[in-house]
Amino acid sequence: MNSRPGINIVGHASAYMGLGTVAREFVKALQARGHPVAVHDLDAGVGRSGSDDSLRALFVPNIADLPHGLTLWVIGADSLPYVARRICQEPALRRARNAAFVWWELPDVPPTFRAAAMAFDALVTGSEFVREAWLTAASGRPVLLAPLPLDIPDDVEPARERFGLDPAATVFYCGFEAASDPVRKNPFGAVDAFRRAFPGTEAVQLAIKVNNPTAHGRQGELLAKLYSLIEDDPRVVLIRERLAPQDVLSLYASCDATVSLHRSEGLGLMPLEGMRLGVPAIATGWSGNMTYMTHSGAALVRHSMVPNDESCAQYSPRNVGVRSRWAEPDIDHAASWMRRLHTSSDLRHRLAATAKRDALAYDARARRLDFMEELAAIAAEPHGSAADDPTMILTQLREAEFEKKLFGRSRLYAQLRRLHAGLRRRADQLRQRFTWPLARSNSVRDGSS
Repeated sequence: MNSRPGINIVGHASAYMGLGTVAREFVKALQARGHPVAVHDLDAGVGRSGSDDSLRALFVPNIADLPHGLTLWVIGADSLPYVARRICQEPALRRARNAAFVWWELPDVPPTFRAAAMAFDALVTGSEFVREAWLTAASGRPVLLAPLPLDIPDDVEPARERFGLDPAATVFYCGFEAASDPVRKNPFGAVDAFRRAFPGTEAVQLAIKVNNPTAHGRQGELLAKLYSLIEDDPRVVLIRERLAPQDVLSLYASCDATVSLHRSEGLGLMPLEGMRLGVPAIATGWSGNMTYMTHSGAALVRHSMVPNDESCAQYSPRNVGVRSRWAEPDIDHAASWMRRLHTSSDLRHRLAATAKRDALAYDARARRLDFMEELAAIAAEPHGSAADDPTMILTQLREAEFEKKLFGRSRLYAQLRRLHAGLRRRADQLRQRFTWPLARSNSVRDGSS
C-alpha cells in the first residue's frame, strides 16, 4: 500500500509557458517519489493551452471530481483573487485542503493578493525571493519553499544550422513571453548590451526567442518596437516559431551564453535550464535567480534599485495597488561580460562547468520535495480549512479591491495636481517673459527711461 499522500495539481498543465513547465515538472517529480497525482488543466488563454499532452492520462476534466484531500494550485499571483473566489463560492473545492504554488515578481505584495491568500491553508514558493515577499504578506499562513526540479534529457544536442546560427560565431541567447511582460523581462537591454559590446564586425550573434508572438495592445506595441530595433542588424537572429520542449533545450545548447537582463524574476527558468546544459548565464544579480546563481557560477550584472512605474501595466502601481521597486541592470557591465565571454574561451568553459555544478546541486535539493512533508502535515491538522469562513474572506477581498481603487485614484489625483502645478509654473514663466518687454516698451514711449 502506498504511504505517500496523494495530491491534486491544478494549473496550466498543457500550456506552452513557464507556469505550464512548473506544473509538469512537479507532477513528474511527485510521481517519481511515489505520490498519487491527479491533474486539472486550466486554460491559459491566447492559444497557449493544448501544446503539451504529456500529462493527459492524469487529467480530471471536472475540478469537483479531483480525488485527493490536498490540492496545489500552480498559478501566478494575479490569479489568486479569482481562485480564492472560486474556493469560497464552490463548496466542492473546500472538501480538500488548498495550497497555492504562487509566483510573484516584486518584493511587495498588493493588498488584493494578501486578502486572497487567506483562502489557502498554505502558500508554496519556488524561490527565496518570492518566499521573502510572502512571509510578511500572508498574515500567519505557512509559506514553504519548493525548489523546482527540472527533467533535462541526457541526449540534448546543439543544432546551430537548425536555428540559423553561425557555427563560427559566439552566440548569445535571450527569450521572453510576448503575452506576458516584455518590460520586466527586458529583451531591449540584451539588444542594447550586445550592440555596445560589439559595435564592429566581430563574429557574434544574438538569438532572440519570442514565445507566443501574437500579442496585442501594449505587448503588441512593445513587440513592434523590438522588431524595429533589430531589423537592420543581421547579427540578431529572431526565432518566432513554436518549438517542442526538446528543441528549446537544443536551442539553448547551441548558444555560448544566455542573457537575462531582467528587472525582476520569480525564478528565471530559461537561465536555469541553460545552466543545467552547461551554458553560462549573464544575468541581473537580483531576485529569484539568486536562488541558484552564484558569483562563481554566473556572470552577474550590477544593478540599481528603481521604482517600478507605469511602463509595465501588469506590475504598475496603478494596477497592483502598491508602490514597489525593481532592478535596473547596468547595461555597460552586461556589455563588458559579453565581450569577456566572446574573447576568452577559458572563461566560458570555467563558467560553464561551475554553472552546471550549481544547477545540478539545486536540482538535487529540489528532487527531495521536502515541502510535501510539510504540506501533508498541514493538511492532516485537525482544525478546519482556511476557507471555512468564505463570507469573511470575500469581504476582505472586496475591501482590498476598494483599497486598490482608492490607491489608483489617489495616484491619478496626485498626477493631475502635479500636471496642474507644472502648467501654472509654465504659464507664469510665459507671462513674465512677455509682460516685461511690453512694460519696458511702454516706459520708453512714456519717456520714463
